[in-house]
Amino acid sequence: REQGLSQRKADSSDDFQDSTCTTYCSLLRNGSTALLLVVSFVFSCGMNVSGGPSAVFYKAFYGFEQDNMTYYYMIISVSTIVWAVVAPLLANKLGAIRSCCTGCILIAAMCSGLVIFTQFEWMPYAYAGTIGLFGVMYGIGFSQLVKQKVPEQAMGSFWGLQSLFDGAAGTVGPMAGGAIYDKIEQLPNIITSVTSILTMFIFCLLPKQQVMARDAGPRKENELEFDLLLHADPLELTACTDA
Repeated sequence: REQGLSQRKADSSDDFQDSTCTTYCSLLRNGSTALLLVVSFVFSCGMNVSGGPSAVFYKAFYGFEQDNMTYYYMIISVSTIVWAVVAPLLANKLGAIRSCCTGCILIAAMCSGLVIFTQFEWMPYAYAGTIGLFGVMYGIGFSQLVKQKVPEQAMGSFWGLQSLFDGAAGTVGPMAGGAIYDKIEQLPNIITSVTSILTMFIFCLLPKQQVMARDAGPRKENELEFDLLLHADPLELTACTDA
């Protein structure tokens, strides 16, 4: 009897592992979810490239000292709280993709401003005051896109993968930004502007199909394709890939 229970537990554990691996493979192979993961990595990496050496950049070009950096981070905190109340209303009116694109355009414009308008001492404070706006706009838009494109049964797995991608970007971005800053001091902010524009164009590549709830009407082709991958035999998936 104990041997039978052990065997059933082992089989259950194997089934769980197979199901988890199949879900992750499906997320990475599905066009919409793969693009969302790519765009999350590109966006986070671009932000971290300029964020890594930001303190030395502000000191070199704007004469920032410790007090200035304190005010800078204080403005970021306050602006985030303020914009968190206002920005969702704007994001809901614009829609998911337009909200993300608006956030990306604001980031690109402000980072370019940090490079161009170095004669204005208040420019870093202006940038800090808008971080909350474009951060909330991008975050809400991205969350809405995830809700539209990812089936409910795979939502947890997707956010786990997204955290993994963002963690990798958070590791690589600051290191790359610091090394780039040592060569060309203004280049990290330029890279952030470029990656923000690139992120905007990637959002425009997302398929138009939406994943609908099962009780909300006809299911779209995107969900059917995902479900076929999600419930397929892993051996069949491998065979299809090899073919």
